[in-house]
Amino acid sequence: MASTKHAAWRQLILVGQHGKPVIYTGEQTLGIYAQAIGEDCAAVGNLLAHAGIPLGSILQAPKADDYVSVE
Repeated sequence: MASTKHAAWRQLILVGQHGKPVIYTGEQTLGIYAQAIGEDCAAVGNLLAHAGIPLGSILQAPKADDYVSVE
């Protein structure tokens, strides 16, 4: 991220096949911003009405085990 233009204003979520997601939030992220990490999901946001919005999304998210694989 260090070499990415405007990285200080960005938020990024990396979700792999195994392990918890990783979140990057730049130091210049705008307005009210927040992040939350769940077991199988992550949420970020900026310019939010309040900082609890990402956590609310995580609490309502289904677990990955609830999905049926179509492979």
